[in-house]
Amino acid sequence: MHGRRSCSGWEPEEGPRGFRATGAAEETTPPTGRSVIYLPDGKLASETPRRRRLSRTATEGRRMVMAGAGHRRGSDTKAEIRKVALELFAQQGYEATSLREIAERLGITKAALYYHFNGKEDIVRSLFAEHLAALDDLVDWARDQPPGPQLRTQAIDRMIDLVSREGLQAVRFAVTNQHVVQDLHPGKENVFGRLNALFDALTGPDASVEEALRIRMALFSVNLAFFAAQGLDATDEQVTAAARDIAQLLNPPAATPSAPPGGDLPSAADHADADSGRG
Repeated sequence: MHGRRSCSGWEPEEGPRGFRATGAAEETTPPTGRSVIYLPDGKLASETPRRRRLSRTATEGRRMVMAGAGHRRGSDTKAEIRKVALELFAQQGYEATSLREIAERLGITKAALYYHFNGKEDIVRSLFAEHLAALDDLVDWARDQPPGPQLRTQAIDRMIDLVSREGLQAVRFAVTNQHVVQDLHPGKENVFGRLNALFDALTGPDASVEEALRIRMALFSVNLAFFAAQGLDATDEQVTAAARDIAQLLNPPAATPSAPPGGDLPSAADHADADSGRG
Protein backbone atom coordinates (compact mmCIF):
# COMPACT_ATOMS: atom_id res chain seq x y z
CA MET A 1 0.00 0.00 0.00
CA HIS A 2 1.52 3.34 -1.04
CA GLY A 3 1.40 6.42 1.12
CA ARG A 4 3.26 8.33 3.72
CA ARG A 5 3.49 8.48 7.48
CA SER A 6 2.32 11.74 9.05
CA CYS A 7 2.13 13.01 12.60
CA SER A 8 -1.55 12.19 12.68
CA GLY A 9 -1.17 8.67 11.36
CA TRP A 10 -1.05 6.76 8.12
CA GLU A 11 -2.28 8.73 5.12
CA PRO A 12 -2.72 6.63 2.02
CA GLU A 13 -2.34 8.43 -1.24
CA GLU A 14 -5.50 9.43 -2.99
CA GLY A 15 -6.53 6.74 -5.41
CA PRO A 16 -9.54 4.91 -6.77
CA ARG A 17 -10.47 3.63 -3.31
CA GLY A 18 -10.61 7.19 -1.99
CA PHE A 19 -10.17 6.73 1.74
CA ARG A 20 -7.93 8.50 4.22
CA ALA A 21 -7.00 7.95 7.88
CA THR A 22 -6.71 11.06 10.01
CA GLY A 23 -6.16 11.65 13.73
CA ALA A 24 -9.41 9.84 14.63
CA ALA A 25 -10.72 6.54 13.39
CA GLU A 26 -12.46 7.12 10.07
CA GLU A 27 -15.08 5.06 8.24
CA THR A 28 -15.13 5.14 4.47
CA THR A 29 -17.20 3.51 1.78
CA PRO A 30 -15.06 2.35 -1.11
CA PRO A 31 -16.55 1.27 -4.44
CA THR A 32 -16.73 -2.33 -3.25
CA GLY A 33 -19.65 -1.39 -1.01
CA ARG A 34 -17.78 -2.54 2.11
CA SER A 35 -17.25 -0.34 5.15
CA VAL A 36 -13.55 -0.02 6.08
CA ILE A 37 -12.34 1.63 9.29
CA TYR A 38 -8.68 2.63 9.79
CA LEU A 39 -7.12 3.77 13.04
CA PRO A 40 -4.57 6.61 13.26
CA ASP A 41 -1.66 4.16 13.10
CA GLY A 42 -2.94 2.81 9.82
CA LYS A 43 -4.06 -0.61 11.11
CA LEU A 44 -7.35 -2.12 10.03
CA ALA A 45 -9.88 -1.91 12.89
CA SER A 46 -12.79 -3.74 11.33
CA GLU A 47 -14.32 -4.54 8.02
CA THR A 48 -18.09 -4.99 8.09
CA PRO A 49 -20.49 -5.08 5.16
CA ARG A 50 -22.53 -1.89 5.01
CA ARG A 51 -25.70 -3.93 4.52
CA ARG A 52 -25.32 -5.74 7.84
CA ARG A 53 -24.57 -2.50 9.68
CA LEU A 54 -27.73 -0.93 8.28
CA SER A 55 -29.72 -4.02 9.22
CA ARG A 56 -28.77 -3.68 12.88
CA THR A 57 -29.64 0.00 12.80
CA ALA A 58 -33.01 -0.74 11.25
CA THR A 59 -33.71 -3.36 13.91
CA GLU A 60 -33.00 -0.91 16.72
CA GLY A 61 -35.19 1.65 15.01
CA ARG A 62 -38.08 -0.77 14.81
CA ARG A 63 -37.71 -1.51 18.51
CA MET A 64 -37.90 2.18 19.32
CA VAL A 65 -40.99 2.59 17.15
CA MET A 66 -42.66 -0.37 18.82
CA ALA A 67 -41.94 1.09 22.25
CA GLY A 68 -43.23 4.50 21.20
CA ALA A 69 -46.36 2.91 19.80
CA GLY A 70 -47.37 1.75 23.22
CA HIS A 71 -46.00 -1.78 23.45
CA ARG A 72 -45.46 -1.75 27.19
CA ARG A 73 -45.52 -4.84 29.33
CA GLY A 74 -48.32 -6.98 27.96
CA SER A 75 -50.28 -7.65 31.15
CA ASP A 76 -50.12 -4.00 32.25
CA THR A 77 -51.24 -2.73 28.86
CA LYS A 78 -54.13 -5.19 28.63
CA ALA A 79 -55.34 -4.14 32.08
CA GLU A 80 -55.16 -0.46 31.11
CA ILE A 81 -57.07 -1.14 27.88
CA ARG A 82 -59.82 -2.97 29.79
CA LYS A 83 -60.10 -0.17 32.33
CA VAL A 84 -60.32 2.65 29.78
CA ALA A 85 -62.67 0.70 27.52
CA LEU A 86 -64.99 0.00 30.44
CA GLU A 87 -65.08 3.70 31.34
CA LEU A 88 -65.93 4.72 27.78
CA PHE A 89 -68.50 1.92 27.33
CA ALA A 90 -70.21 3.02 30.56
CA GLN A 91 -70.11 6.73 29.74
CA GLN A 92 -71.15 6.80 26.09
CA GLY A 93 -72.27 3.28 25.24
CA TYR A 94 -70.67 0.29 23.56
CA GLU A 95 -71.69 1.13 19.98
CA ALA A 96 -70.73 4.81 20.30
CA THR A 97 -67.19 3.97 21.42
CA SER A 98 -64.56 3.25 18.79
CA LEU A 99 -61.24 1.48 19.12
CA ARG A 100 -59.55 4.69 17.99
CA GLU A 101 -61.03 6.55 20.99
CA ILE A 102 -59.78 3.88 23.36
CA ALA A 103 -56.31 4.01 21.83
CA GLU A 104 -56.20 7.82 21.93
CA ARG A 105 -57.26 7.86 25.58
CA LEU A 106 -54.38 5.50 26.36
CA GLY A 107 -51.89 7.39 24.21
CA ILE A 108 -51.13 4.39 21.98
CA THR A 109 -51.76 3.61 18.34
CA LYS A 110 -54.72 1.64 17.10
CA ALA A 111 -52.29 -0.95 15.76
CA ALA A 112 -50.82 -1.34 19.25
CA LEU A 113 -54.31 -1.93 20.64
CA TYR A 114 -54.92 -4.63 18.01
CA TYR A 115 -51.75 -6.31 19.28
CA HIS A 116 -53.64 -7.13 22.50
CA PHE A 117 -57.30 -7.38 21.41
CA ASN A 118 -58.99 -8.26 18.13
CA GLY A 119 -61.78 -5.74 18.68
CA LYS A 120 -64.36 -4.38 21.12
CA GLU A 121 -66.05 -7.77 21.55
CA ASP A 122 -62.72 -9.28 22.51
CA ILE A 123 -62.26 -6.59 25.18
CA VAL A 124 -65.71 -7.28 26.69
CA ARG A 125 -65.11 -11.04 26.70
CA SER A 126 -61.80 -10.37 28.41
CA LEU A 127 -63.58 -8.39 31.13
CA PHE A 128 -65.93 -11.31 31.79
CA ALA A 129 -63.08 -13.83 31.72
CA GLU A 130 -61.12 -11.76 34.23
CA HIS A 131 -64.11 -11.67 36.60
CA LEU A 132 -64.64 -15.44 36.37
CA ALA A 133 -60.94 -16.07 36.97
CA ALA A 134 -61.09 -13.87 40.07
CA LEU A 135 -64.06 -15.92 41.35
CA ASP A 136 -62.08 -19.11 40.75
CA ASP A 137 -59.22 -17.70 42.81
CA LEU A 138 -61.62 -16.80 45.62
CA VAL A 139 -63.10 -20.31 45.65
CA ASP A 140 -59.65 -21.93 45.67
CA TRP A 141 -58.56 -19.68 48.52
CA ALA A 142 -61.69 -20.44 50.59
CA ARG A 143 -61.24 -24.20 50.17
CA ASP A 144 -57.73 -23.96 51.61
CA GLN A 145 -58.83 -22.10 54.77
CA PRO A 146 -60.11 -23.59 58.03
CA PRO A 147 -63.91 -23.21 58.23
CA GLY A 148 -65.49 -20.85 60.70
CA PRO A 149 -66.76 -17.32 61.28
CA GLN A 150 -63.39 -15.74 60.46
CA LEU A 151 -63.38 -17.39 57.04
CA ARG A 152 -66.84 -16.01 56.26
CA THR A 153 -65.81 -12.51 57.31
CA GLN A 154 -62.68 -12.61 55.17
CA ALA A 155 -64.59 -14.05 52.20
CA ILE A 156 -67.08 -11.16 52.31
CA ASP A 157 -64.22 -8.66 52.40
CA ARG A 158 -62.57 -10.35 49.44
CA MET A 159 -65.83 -10.36 47.50
CA ILE A 160 -66.21 -6.63 48.19
CA ASP A 161 -62.67 -6.03 46.91
CA LEU A 162 -63.35 -8.12 43.80
CA VAL A 163 -66.57 -6.31 42.88
CA SER A 164 -65.37 -2.83 43.80
CA ARG A 165 -62.28 -3.21 41.63
CA GLU A 166 -64.37 -1.94 38.73
CA GLY A 167 -67.12 -0.61 41.00
CA LEU A 168 -69.90 1.48 39.60
CA GLN A 169 -68.31 1.58 36.15
CA ALA A 170 -69.02 -2.12 35.67
CA VAL A 171 -72.59 -1.68 36.88
CA ARG A 172 -73.17 1.30 34.58
CA PHE A 173 -71.82 -0.71 31.68
CA ALA A 174 -74.13 -3.65 32.47
CA VAL A 175 -77.18 -1.38 32.85
CA THR A 176 -76.62 0.70 29.72
CA ASN A 177 -75.40 -2.15 27.50
CA GLN A 178 -77.65 -5.04 28.51
CA HIS A 179 -77.84 -6.48 24.99
CA VAL A 180 -74.04 -6.61 24.79
CA VAL A 181 -73.87 -8.41 28.14
CA GLN A 182 -76.48 -10.93 27.02
CA ASP A 183 -74.70 -11.58 23.72
CA LEU A 184 -71.13 -11.82 25.00
CA HIS A 185 -71.38 -13.08 28.57
CA PRO A 186 -70.21 -16.71 28.89
CA GLY A 187 -73.45 -17.60 30.71
CA LYS A 188 -75.08 -17.20 34.11
CA GLU A 189 -74.46 -20.86 34.89
CA ASN A 190 -70.72 -20.14 34.91
CA VAL A 191 -71.17 -17.49 37.60
CA PHE A 192 -73.68 -19.41 39.72
CA GLY A 193 -71.59 -22.55 39.53
CA ARG A 194 -68.65 -20.71 41.03
CA LEU A 195 -70.81 -19.00 43.67
CA ASN A 196 -72.30 -22.33 44.74
CA ALA A 197 -68.81 -23.72 45.12
CA LEU A 198 -67.96 -20.72 47.28
CA PHE A 199 -71.09 -21.16 49.40
CA ASP A 200 -70.20 -24.80 50.03
CA ALA A 201 -66.68 -23.88 51.07
CA LEU A 202 -67.94 -21.25 53.51
CA THR A 203 -70.78 -23.11 55.19
CA GLY A 204 -70.08 -26.82 55.07
CA PRO A 205 -72.57 -29.70 55.16
CA ASP A 206 -73.55 -29.18 58.81
CA ALA A 207 -74.62 -25.54 58.48
CA SER A 208 -78.17 -24.68 59.44
CA VAL A 209 -80.58 -23.25 56.90
CA GLU A 210 -80.24 -19.82 58.49
CA GLU A 211 -76.45 -19.92 58.36
CA ALA A 212 -76.43 -20.99 54.73
CA LEU A 213 -79.01 -18.36 53.79
CA ARG A 214 -77.21 -15.60 55.65
CA ILE A 215 -73.89 -16.13 53.90
CA ARG A 216 -75.60 -16.39 50.52
CA MET A 217 -77.51 -13.16 51.12
CA ALA A 218 -74.33 -11.46 52.36
CA LEU A 219 -72.40 -12.30 49.20
CA PHE A 220 -75.28 -11.52 46.84
CA SER A 221 -75.81 -8.20 48.59
CA VAL A 222 -72.41 -7.01 47.39
CA ASN A 223 -73.46 -6.91 43.74
CA LEU A 224 -76.93 -5.71 44.67
CA ALA A 225 -75.51 -2.76 46.59
CA PHE A 226 -73.67 -1.45 43.54
CA PHE A 227 -76.77 -1.80 41.37
CA ALA A 228 -78.92 -0.10 44.03
CA ALA A 229 -76.43 2.78 44.23
CA GLN A 230 -77.27 3.93 40.70
CA GLY A 231 -78.39 7.56 40.90
CA LEU A 232 -77.23 7.87 44.50
CA ASP A 233 -75.26 11.00 45.34
CA ALA A 234 -72.26 9.13 46.72
CA THR A 235 -68.71 8.30 45.67
CA ASP A 236 -67.56 4.80 44.81
CA GLU A 237 -65.63 4.74 48.08
CA GLN A 238 -68.73 5.59 50.11
CA VAL A 239 -70.80 2.96 48.33
CA THR A 240 -68.08 0.34 48.86
CA ALA A 241 -67.81 1.10 52.58
CA ALA A 242 -71.59 0.93 53.06
CA ALA A 243 -71.84 -2.30 51.04
CA ARG A 244 -69.14 -3.86 53.23
CA ASP A 245 -70.99 -2.94 56.44
CA ILE A 246 -74.33 -4.25 55.14
CA ALA A 247 -72.81 -7.54 53.97
CA GLN A 248 -71.10 -8.10 57.31
CA LEU A 249 -74.39 -7.47 59.14
CA LEU A 250 -75.87 -10.37 57.17
CA ASN A 251 -72.92 -12.57 58.04
CA PRO A 252 -73.90 -15.39 60.44
CA PRO A 253 -72.86 -14.55 64.00
CA ALA A 254 -69.79 -16.22 65.44
CA ALA A 255 -71.76 -17.94 68.18
CA THR A 256 -75.30 -18.04 69.49
CA PRO A 257 -75.56 -16.11 72.76
CA SER A 258 -76.29 -18.24 75.79
CA ALA A 259 -79.72 -18.15 77.36
CA PRO A 260 -80.18 -15.99 80.45
CA PRO A 261 -80.26 -17.87 83.79
CA GLY A 262 -83.59 -19.52 84.47
CA GLY A 263 -85.06 -19.25 81.01
CA ASP A 264 -84.77 -19.66 77.26
CA LEU A 265 -83.92 -17.04 74.71
CA PRO A 266 -86.99 -15.06 73.58
CA SER A 267 -88.39 -16.31 70.28
CA ALA A 268 -89.63 -14.27 67.36
CA ALA A 269 -93.20 -14.93 68.52
CA ASP A 270 -92.37 -13.48 71.95
CA HIS A 271 -91.06 -10.31 70.29
CA ALA A 272 -94.26 -10.07 68.24
CA ASP A 273 -96.48 -10.45 71.34
CA ALA A 274 -94.47 -7.78 73.15
CA ASP A 275 -94.80 -5.38 70.24
CA SER A 276 -98.56 -5.95 70.02
CA GLY A 277 -98.91 -5.36 73.76
CA ARG A 278 -97.12 -2.04 73.43
CA GLY A 279 -99.49 -1.07 70.61
